Amino acid sequence: MRLFDGLVVNKRMRNLKKAAQKFVGSNDYGGYEKQFQSAMKALMTSYRSEGKLTDGGRTAVGGELFAALCTQLGVRKLLSKHPEIERQPVPRPLFIVSFPRTGTTLLHHLLAKDARARIPRYWELVKPFPPPEAATRDNDPRIEEARQSLKLMHQYNPGQAAMHNIDADGPEECFFLLKHTFMSPTWAMHGYVPSYINWLLGADKEPAYRFLKQMLQILQWKCPGEPWILKSPIHLYSLDALIKVFPDARIVMLHRNLEEVMPSMCSLSLTLRAGKSYETDQDKLIEGILSGWGGAMAQTLKVRESIDPSQALDVAYRDLAENPVATSKRIYETLGYECSPEMEAGMKRHIEENPKGKFGKHKYSMEEFNLTPERLDRHFGGYREKFGV
Repeated sequence: MRLFDGLVVNKRMRNLKKAAQKFVGSNDYGGYEKQFQSAMKALMTSYRSEGKLTDGGRTAVGGELFAALCTQLGVRKLLSKHPEIERQPVPRPLFIVSFPRTGTTLLHHLLAKDARARIPRYWELVKPFPPPEAATRDNDPRIEEARQSLKLMHQYNPGQAAMHNIDADGPEECFFLLKHTFMSPTWAMHGYVPSYINWLLGADKEPAYRFLKQMLQILQWKCPGEPWILKSPIHLYSLDALIKVFPDARIVMLHRNLEEVMPSMCSLSLTLRAGKSYETDQDKLIEGILSGWGGAMAQTLKVRESIDPSQALDVAYRDLAENPVATSKRIYETLGYECSPEMEAGMKRHIEENPKGKFGKHKYSMEEFNLTPERLDRHFGGYREKFGV
């Protein structure tokens, strides 16, 4: 089944752009329109030729494409009215950059206990306009809107909370901001898009990170705090661009045995795609997942060689799992931030209030996805050898 019922991609893009421009009341996409439109075309072409989207998948993709265009226009419109926003510094942001299923969510939630830091909350990531304000950040009506949206999502996919629970007012991944550039592997959550992933691996993603910086500046404009504490596995696709745009960033990479990570990743990926695509060849889908993340990690390892060692830290998952508060404190202080007594107490409370398995147990196995050590070596051999995973 094709995405747009035979309409050519260029025509569909024009229609979406016109609709977004009418909705926002602007046709100014900013200085990166050409790059983002090229990314959008690569994505839509892959969906149309390979995605095999269901009606539900097509509706989801169409809505997100429209939302991304509206966000691009909204950012430019706001920055044109308030150029002072872009003059704000984003000093020493901390990025948690690791494979999914390696403890990144736990670490993010623990470091978020620094009351001085700026944490991206789910509701403001999905609805960033108007920019949040400090005075109303804890009772903004968008919090309840996000809560109801998540409730519906969990009704549709009840097993997702055990894999990755989302709190409407809690810390969440910054991929919600990057996806608006059409330069993000999260677009593969809707369907099988291998040609788009290959395009993305070779693309210059600096414009996407310039956009991310603008989004962070908008979010901190009336609701400040520092440092930003951000996390998402998708940064593995773009570590070179991240460092160019945020040259003083601090990077944390968590490392876990891939024979535990990859089946969990595959399970989550297939769950997110459920009902959105007619592509059911599981081995084909798994190979696409392994190939994409393998290529991303290979690029990351090369970039790591050029990063100042004082800006990047490698941490074993088992250390975080066995001693979460002490390990999080060590990470924070090693990278040059202060862990206050209040922050440490907040981390301890979080561990007490959120025992492992609170939202259910996520079950998976290597055999379920036809994964073998040899297959993992083909895609991640250099990484496994370097970090003993």
